[in-house]
Amino acid sequence: MATLYRLLQTLVMGCLIAVGLLWWFLTGSGAGIEFYTVEEQALYETLTDDIIKGAPRISTNYRFVYYPPQGSVSEVSAVYFEDTTDIASLRDYLISIGCTLDRTEVNVENWLSKDKTKAITIFVDPKGKTVDLEIRLPPPWWR
Repeated sequence: MATLYRLLQTLVMGCLIAVGLLWWFLTGSGAGIEFYTVEEQALYETLTDDIIKGAPRISTNYRFVYYPPQGSVSEVSAVYFEDTTDIASLRDYLISIGCTLDRTEVNVENWLSKDKTKAITIFVDPKGKTVDLEIRLPPPWWR
């Protein structure tokens, strides 16, 4: 009877560990990426960069994303707009807060913050009708 109890206990523990590992794998392996809306006040206030907070909302359909720094990868705070490709008001906003245009490529503009500590990128996808405004902070080891 004791052997059966130990076997059952081992089987239950194995199942719990397997479920935990599966959950960890499916939720991004603990990467910490957060998708959220402005209504999620705690996430919005703590994860959203001030440049993103002040940016004009160029569409009624948008969401925020936060990517934490990992190794040599920079911390990113972003807002993704859908159903638009018009970035004129985003450009005007960046100029108004002292950002400078660093370089442009097809459908991409790279800007620098006034104090040169943040890299700002505007991506436009004309086919998908989306605009991404991303703020990249240097990795912690740069600071």
